[in-house]
Amino acid sequence: MPKISVPIVTEAPQDLVRMSVAKDKSLQDCGFILRHQANPTLQTSGKVPIFAPLNNISGATTSMCTTILAGAKATADGSLIIARSADSDALKAQHMIFHKARKPAKLYSTSDFGGANQFEYRLPKKGYSYTTVPYWKTGLHGATGWNSKGVGITGTESIFAKDEALAYDPYVKEIGITEDDIPDVILPQAKTARHGAELLGRIVSTTGCAEGFGVAFVDSKEIWYLETATAHHWLAVRLPDACAFGSANQGRLQAYNAADTDNFMASDKLAEFAIAN
Repeated sequence: MPKISVPIVTEAPQDLVRMSVAKDKSLQDCGFILRHQANPTLQTSGKVPIFAPLNNISGATTSMCTTILAGAKATADGSLIIARSADSDALKAQHMIFHKARKPAKLYSTSDFGGANQFEYRLPKKGYSYTTVPYWKTGLHGATGWNSKGVGITGTESIFAKDEALAYDPYVKEIGITEDDIPDVILPQAKTARHGAELLGRIVSTTGCAEGFGVAFVDSKEIWYLETATAHHWLAVRLPDACAFGSANQGRLQAYNAADTDNFMASDKLAEFAIAN
């Protein structure tokens, strides 16, 4: 894994989220690093959320996303890092949006933005403020961001399930959640990285997903990574502190211990479904 240097990009009090977006037009692919920094150079205490550009860290042009995660004991300064290159054209302009905290409940509908399908989700009262970096023309596919609770997210890593598995549980193309929706649905309500993964998993289990994906979540204490298997099945794993993880458009999670609820979450009867199908 190459060394990654992430600068502190603005000066702000510790309880504020710090963010910067940059894009190298000479590169076809770009992406973002989200880091909870253990030892910031500014005079602040605790772990500070950092957001900075990730420009093709492998040094090679790719055609699809690549996710890299690093636990606190896998980095030189104890930071927790989630990073993802994006499979977008360099001329696809994205801009950062700050979404204010919201008091009333709200019905989120991807069709309001001209999205891919008719996915809808009732957001609860008292939503947190958060940021996203969507396509400027549509406001869809927020891609990455932080909320006011210090929870960060990046998604998605596209995953392609086997046709044989999808024959038993096909994607819910008409109303399932897609990468267009995830940040705007999860960030307003996620209290921790684990809670974010749990919320997304609950949506996949009930409404279903319209495509396969992997999504990373980070807070000041830990990283969680969720992968879908089929329309209604998923597995989420807490990244071990001393672990670095990479994925490029394939399902990577294999080990699952249903009894270890501190480190694993999954859809109901995931193992039984895998064995049967």
